[in-house]
Amino acid sequence: MRIPFILTLAAAASASLLDSLSLGGGVSEGNYIMSFKEDTDQNAHYSMLEGLLGEHSTINHKYDGFFNGYALSMGSGLLGNLFDTLLADIADMEEDVPVEAYATQSDATWNLQRVNQRNALPADASTHAQDYTYSWTGAGAGVDVYVIDTGIRTSHTEFGGRASYGYNGTSGDGTDQVHHGTHVAALIGGATYGTAKEASLISVKVLNADGQGKASDVLAGVNWAANAAKNSDRPSIASLSLGGPASNAMDSIVSSATAAGVHFVVASGNYNEDACASSPARVSSAITVAASNIDDTRAPFSSYGDCVGLYAPGVDILSAGNADDQATLYLSGSSMSAPIVSGLLATLISNEGDMDAGSLQSRLLALATDDIVANSNPTDPNAGNATMAYYNPTQ
Repeated sequence: MRIPFILTLAAAASASLLDSLSLGGGVSEGNYIMSFKEDTDQNAHYSMLEGLLGEHSTINHKYDGFFNGYALSMGSGLLGNLFDTLLADIADMEEDVPVEAYATQSDATWNLQRVNQRNALPADASTHAQDYTYSWTGAGAGVDVYVIDTGIRTSHTEFGGRASYGYNGTSGDGTDQVHHGTHVAALIGGATYGTAKEASLISVKVLNADGQGKASDVLAGVNWAANAAKNSDRPSIASLSLGGPASNAMDSIVSSATAAGVHFVVASGNYNEDACASSPARVSSAITVAASNIDDTRAPFSSYGDCVGLYAPGVDILSAGNADDQATLYLSGSSMSAPIVSGLLATLISNEGDMDAGSLQSRLLALATDDIVANSNPTDPNAGNATMAYYNPTQ
């Protein structure tokens, strides 16, 4: 999935943006994500703001805890009235734009064995074969994984009662009406397709029946998951197959949540570009995962670069679907690579115990197989081969 953030302004640029707003230029009426300055009296701000809101202007979300701000729909004539309040309290402002899913259907499976062994698969290995092996112990028992996506078909036989509804930020029900979230969840914790076959899966639905939503909805889902993880006092992972251009708000909430002990695994993106230009892929405390092919080359669509921590299989991946409780389908994308690593991380935690985000990321990288994924950076012929995710606690 990709969040095409159109407008992202650093705190230092706030004054010029607000000057533009006061003159009726620069930013038109529409939907925005507002970030508070650290010393803002939020209750006072909301009191003033609500007094200015007209019939066509609303506060869609209020965020607190790991990210402090709100999502605002501004109608015509409101921008000038908001000028003084914005200038005093707002550190940053971003346009709230559509979110959509980006996986491509295909028809093969091979990923479990690849992340379970050091060596490349045989040259004649087929993505259509389903006779690979996968060895494990621990399997994510006692670990919660928050799947921030299109929802999960929790009744699917892959989950065996370990998947539950947690948050629904859409106007529809909490079920997966697209298939993407169910596919992702089963790659994490499915009995057949998952790398952590005993992990608990919590659905955080931020995209609707069309696989679309807003950046503000994603922020609300991440905020809910981070607070729920903190309150649970259980080892927790947030698996985020979402991304978009650089966003201070998204970076801020992921950084704050990881500092509080929530482990984030995110997709690098499917746009064959530098992942360092995307959020949350550029957040150093998150584990950013790019997609590899069966021959240990970078998938041609996968984003890449210095912000990528690991590669994992992302082409022709079989997992659960949402059509019925036994449905399966094949998808490709870094959206598939990230949950594979989320499951490896959950299994690692169940075997070695939880630790702070930096230590756990270092441990996962130390276990990985270095210098194996070719064509890791198409813009730099001297970049060398990249690192492949690996974990096999039985060896």
